Amino acid sequence: MTQPTQHPLIQQQRKALQEFVQATAARATADVQLDQPRIVAERYYQDVKQRLAATMAEVQALSKLTPTGQVIVKTVSVPDFAIPSAVIGNDPMTMFQQCANEANRLGIQLKNLFHSFEMSRLLLSDSIAIELVQVPAGKFLYGEQKEQVELPEYFIGKTPVTTGQFLVFLKATGHRADPYWSGNLAGKLNYPAIFVNWDDAQAFCVWASQISRREVRLPSEKEWEKAARGTDGRIYPWGDNKPTKQLAAYSGYFRWESPGIQPVGSYTPKGDSPYGCQDMAGNVWEWCADFYGEDADGRVVRGGAFSRGEGLLPCASRQSYYPSSRLIDHGFRLIAFPIS
Repeated sequence: MTQPTQHPLIQQQRKALQEFVQATAARATADVQLDQPRIVAERYYQDVKQRLAATMAEVQALSKLTPTGQVIVKTVSVPDFAIPSAVIGNDPMTMFQQCANEANRLGIQLKNLFHSFEMSRLLLSDSIAIELVQVPAGKFLYGEQKEQVELPEYFIGKTPVTTGQFLVFLKATGHRADPYWSGNLAGKLNYPAIFVNWDDAQAFCVWASQISRREVRLPSEKEWEKAARGTDGRIYPWGDNKPTKQLAAYSGYFRWESPGIQPVGSYTPKGDSPYGCQDMAGNVWEWCADFYGEDADGRVVRGGAFSRGEGLLPCASRQSYYPSSRLIDHGFRLIAFPIS
């Protein structure tokens, strides 16, 4: 599989780090030959520490690239760069070697942080991304009968695709969407994308695959359910306790008791799944890849909605809608696979 498109700041930082390491190593070698190993060790220590700290500060700044809050970069920090006290004051060459070893260790950790950043983000533009949650490979209990099913590792959207994210797709592709999308949506950027049918969701995934060079698609029912309930067979994303209005957006006995559609993440962390997925019960139905049955025309939706009752909130609950349905309570989330 080809490498994914990297954020420009990630590319810049990788190049700068490589140049820094090469220059520092060359200077250190020259200075050691001049019999100044202690000076070299101390300077090398300070240079590497400052450079790594500056690099991570710039990576963290990616979280401020969008005013909508849709790119949420987890704060990462460089481990303490410290030479063991037993080494300080010993042979200068030993101290220098210890500094070099420590720098190499931190360099590997920094590389892993970059990789983790790329794995857990699906960049749609320089300023908009979808945050992904890892679902490890392994078995889980599927469906009302709690059948044991095994799935490979994958990453799934932490939230349903938002209005802000879907607008990036519409602007980039000119995809013909519901008339709803031609209105003023400035105040809805952090709400789930709605009035989206199965074909709209599928087209978004195809586009996201092309720009990220990763496999991106709608989740199967099994992939969606594992992300929602984890491995212990729980009834709801948060456990087995009955739903409350503090855990999910759903309707009461009368339709007017509905809270209406809510911004994504409104019920976190109490309503989150074991993997940290948000809004997998209530708010909007989410399209899955599957047909409802072998002879069915409808596609599966999961999760319930703000307009429907609590009986449809269990993780194993499933409903069917025609793929052409564009409704106020229909949205989707996507999955992506690990970068090879």
